Parts: sequence; structure tokens; C-alpha cells
Amino acid sequence: MSSRDRLVQVTARLIREKGMAATGINEIITEAGLPKGSMYHYFPGGKEELVKAALHSYKEWLGQSFKARMKGSSTAEEGLCGIVDFFIHDLTSSDFVAGCPVATVALESAGTSPGVSDGVREVMDHWIAGLCASLQYKGRAGNKNTAIDFITHLEGALVMARIYQSTEPLERLKLKITELLQNDYTTS
Repeated sequence: MSSRDRLVQVTARLIREKGMAATGINEIITEAGLPKGSMYHYFPGGKEELVKAALHSYKEWLGQSFKARMKGSSTAEEGLCGIVDFFIHDLTSSDFVAGCPVATVALESAGTSPGVSDGVREVMDHWIAGLCASLQYKGRAGNKNTAIDFITHLEGALVMARIYQSTEPLERLKLKITELLQNDYTTS
């Protein structure tokens, strides 16, 4: 793995666990095992540029995960439940420490870091488009509002799961998926 990739990977992990504000450059450099100069060599724009790169890597990784779960399922409901199950596994295997960095970074960067906020919107737009395409693949209309509603509920359930150290909010979301999909009509 290249030094640049190591910086991105460490940053993505740390912002999943702690958020952007609580993740410092020195901590990133130390955990990556690299000299400080390498940070500014690869990311001359500093922490903001590095966080955007970390969000981009998370966008791609999770987008592929969404697509695989939808493609490997027999129905849209099963695929969306598979996405929720992915997060249940992710949260429990990290003892509820590693959540989705996107919501955290969105809240931390709102109004203070336009570049990072643009990166957050890019991630969300990518996920929404991917879910719409997956819903269409499963014989659904691929309604953008359905994808937005699912992601909104998912992000909220992830926050609640971390707060209460419980998978119950995510399990409850799985029970609501059929209701969410009622807004998306079946294509003929």
C-alpha cells in the first residue's frame, strides 16, 4: 500500500471512530507510520484535502458494498435488509465505535468547511444514484425519494445504535423497509 493510500485509510478509520474534529494530523501521521512531510507532500491542502480523499474512498467502498448486497439479493427488500445487516455487523464487530463517517463529517463541516461539505454531498449523491440503479435492477422504479428516505433512516438508525450501543434501531429499520418501498412503485 502506498504512503498516500495509508494516510487515506487511516484517516477514514479515525473519522469513522472519532469524527473529523477529534482526529488530528499528528495522530494520523503517527498511526500511518509516516513522516509528517509526507502528509503535505500528498495533501498540500492539508487536513481538509485528506478528509475529502478519505470520504471519497469510503464513498467507493460503501457504494460497492451497497451494489453487491442489492445484486446478490432476490428482492429489493432483501437487498436493503442486507445493507442494514452489513452495518449491524460493522457496528458490533467494532463494539459500536465505527459508524458512518459521512453524517459526522457533514455535521462538523457544515458552514465551516465548504470543500468538505462538497465532498459529503458527492458521497450522498453517489449513494442515492447507486441505490436508485439497484432498485431499478430489482424491478422497482428507482425513485430518488425512496433512496433518500432509506439513507435518511439508515443514518439515523446508525446514530441511535451508537448512542444506545444496541442494534435495535437498525433491526427496527429492517421492519420499515417494506413501508419505505411502498413509495417506490413496481415497473411493468
